[in-house]
Amino acid sequence: MVFDVTDQEAIGQALNKVTEQLTTKSIFCLVNNSGIAIGGPLQFQELEEIEHHFQVNVIGLMRVTKAFLPLLGAQENHTSSPGKIINISSVAGKVATPFVGAYVGSKHAVEGLSHSLRRELLIYGLM
Repeated sequence: MVFDVTDQEAIGQALNKVTEQLTTKSIFCLVNNSGIAIGGPLQFQELEEIEHHFQVNVIGLMRVTKAFLPLLGAQENHTSSPGKIINISSVAGKVATPFVGAYVGSKHAVEGLSHSLRRELLIYGLM
């Protein structure tokens, strides 16, 4: 399903559509694959452009994840098997390169959030 991860209403519509089509009250997997990369030296990149990287690559990922967590089993007394979350990151999340600093910073953030989220969701059996 394709939608704008920066648009909370679009995320809600996607969640409703998925929920309507389910025969159970759970999904097996959520793949967060949205991302943008606009190159240029950080010194000259507009702050709005840097912020846009984080809105799409980090905040958008978290908006979608938070919306779909209940369907993945992140709630007490969930009766289905716990689901999985796959966050698509990048080697840029581990190794910084020049002229894509906004992208690198956002992918570093995705790495950190993913590691923390994995540990936090272990109580529900999510991986």
